[in-house]
Amino acid sequence: MVERRKPPSDLFPYPPRGMSRIVAARYIGVGPSKFDEMVRDGRMPAPKRIDGRVVWDRWKLDEAFSFLPEDQTKIVVQRPRSHMRQKDNRVEAAIAAAYAAAEALRAGTRKRP
Repeated sequence: MVERRKPPSDLFPYPPRGMSRIVAARYIGVGPSKFDEMVRDGRMPAPKRIDGRVVWDRWKLDEAFSFLPEDQTKIVVQRPRSHMRQKDNRVEAAIAAAYAAAEALRAGTRKRP
């Protein structure tokens, strides 16, 4: 019989109502540092305290997330290939120099090395 591995403990069949800082940050799609910044500047709600534990309410996270502004910028999927353009320019310059040298040799204005 094949033994099945247990899923990680942070995977729920449903999102929990109260979330720790790390889980709340992951829930909205940012890292913990960015989440802390968003709580400080008011874009995300303050946590609730349950005895000694600090938790964020999923419903309040959903509400705050829905009020975040839409991004109007174009999303770039591919990395810019500026380094490739520079390489292409060097190759083109070398090819042009080689053609110029060959023409000079044919015209007799340049001696062979």
